[in-house]
Amino acid sequence: YPDSFIVGLVGPVSGFQGRARQYQNPGKMLGVMPASPTITYLFHCVGKSSFDQVKAAGMEKLKAEVNRVAPETVEALAGMETWTKLAFFTPSRVLVDRWVDNGVALLGDSAHSFHPHAGQGLNLSLQDALVLAEVIEKAVTSHDNSANFLREYETRQRMFSDVIGQHADYSARYALSSNWLIRRLNRRALNKLQKNRRLLKEALEITAGVFQKKPSLLKLARIGGLLP
Repeated sequence: YPDSFIVGLVGPVSGFQGRARQYQNPGKMLGVMPASPTITYLFHCVGKSSFDQVKAAGMEKLKAEVNRVAPETVEALAGMETWTKLAFFTPSRVLVDRWVDNGVALLGDSAHSFHPHAGQGLNLSLQDALVLAEVIEKAVTSHDNSANFLREYETRQRMFSDVIGQHADYSARYALSSNWLIRRLNRRALNKLQKNRRLLKEALEITAGVFQKKPSLLKLARIGGLLP
């Protein structure tokens, strides 16, 4: 993907009460999530800048950018003076043809990775682990750890991986775009979702990964504002 991110651990942010916040605008994204009573995890989109360019611009500039979007982070960032608790990465989407083989199974980021816009990488990894543990228990009982037996795990989880991955890919390429036409289409889609609560609920179910079957192209086109 064209945009890169700064991620790291900073001080506590008051008032979150165990909840996370994500801010986004065309070309911008900031996530703030409490990791413990004294630590907050954040990720901040820096666009096409390299880590060297971000560091050259200075810590105070980075703090100012984050504080401008999320004023509640001022105190959390106040004591941050070095780059040791920050990291830099450029997200990519990973697609793996097969998740299982004889006696072997991939899960989490080794089987699928998404743009952080989806916010579902960790959730799906935990779900992978639960389903795989269930299938492994069956395999042990049946004395069969063949690829055919383990494929139940891949079959059950791949639908979620495919749908969430496609949603994240769309969001990264279009929902955050600074192109004026795409921004206009995005506003149209958001306005439509606000007026159609049922469609909004379906869109949130896809985003949260709690759907029961793969959404149709017609439904996705309606959610995206391409169809009435």
